[in-house]
Amino acid sequence: MNLQELKETLTSNEAFKTYIITIIGIIVGWFSGLFRWIFNRIKIWYQNKKAPINRIPKQTLKIVPRPFSARWSVGKENGKSIVHLAIDFYITNIYTSNVKVLDAYLKKEKVHTRIVSVRHPHSNIHGRYPILPGETTESIVSFTIDSKKVSGDRPYFSDIVLVDQFGNQHLVKKIEFKCMFSKVK
Repeated sequence: MNLQELKETLTSNEAFKTYIITIIGIIVGWFSGLFRWIFNRIKIWYQNKKAPINRIPKQTLKIVPRPFSARWSVGKENGKSIVHLAIDFYITNIYTSNVKVLDAYLKKEKVHTRIVSVRHPHSNIHGRYPILPGETTESIVSFTIDSKKVSGDRPYFSDIVLVDQFGNQHLVKKIEFKCMFSKVK
């Protein structure tokens, strides 16, 4: 083997080695990228599995009627005789963020009008205010219904449902509305 042949052999071996090293580098780089991607997906999945999901509970409020506050009276609306029902509640927010009472209705009664009013968190005014987390506040709820449902000065019984901004329905059962004005015999 002369010098020329040896040089050609080394040159071709060097080229071959370079070619093999390049191919191995590409394969290793591709697999390391794949393994990094798989590892990141597993890490994200595991973190999401461990992290608490901020779900809204079905019960965000605790509602207690204020004693002796449920009342009814007769009135007129557009020339028709109606009954006005009103009640005061104590409402406690048991959720971790603000809750608003958006609506109220009677469980088994058609309501003409309804008003839900919540006390402001820091002053003595009522309106559409939020109830702060862990706080108890006062609320006034009133309805108007047909006068046929109430007779004389007897109490009127009904279930009331309050609805919050999450769509949760909070049922207060068997409220006894007493007549505000009894007839003198």
